[in-house]
Amino acid sequence: MQQIIPEKGRYSKPSYDITTGPGTEGFTDDSTDNTYGYYTIMGTTTVTLEEMTDLYEMQRAEYPQSLKDGGAETIEDFCRIILEEAEDEGVRAEVVYVQAMLETGWLQFGGDAVESQFNFSGLGTTGGGVQGNSYPDVRTGIRAQVQHLKAYASTEELSGNCVDSRF
Repeated sequence: MQQIIPEKGRYSKPSYDITTGPGTEGFTDDSTDNTYGYYTIMGTTTVTLEEMTDLYEMQRAEYPQSLKDGGAETIEDFCRIILEEAEDEGVRAEVVYVQAMLETGWLQFGGDAVESQFNFSGLGTTGGGVQGNSYPDVRTGIRAQVQHLKAYASTEELSGNCVDSRF
């Protein structure tokens, strides 16, 4: 396998092509300036609402009723909230989206946190059935996730009211 050495200001990150399945791993080029070669949490979002919803729909996962009851009637609404909350804090929406889908198994949950907690990133879960933090609705749960990511990636103050107890 050929080793790719990124030039300054350009890097390659491992990717997985979900449309073609296993065995299609490769590298995706991104022009984000990042000396260490990591995908940045802070920055301009590089995905669209349609791309996020299409990717979710490709999983053929049932959209949970509790999320509808929590203020995101559809997957489009859920992704729109991600885009809005991420933009407000300067966090890349694709990072929020991917983390939420990974942590919840495409919003099917099944881990320590349950749907009705609106905890999309496992905040406060420590394993062994510890359910972690709960939020009153979808938007607040996503806002907590965005704020938590921002706390790890930036020294900037929050733009909105703090809902992440660890910020």
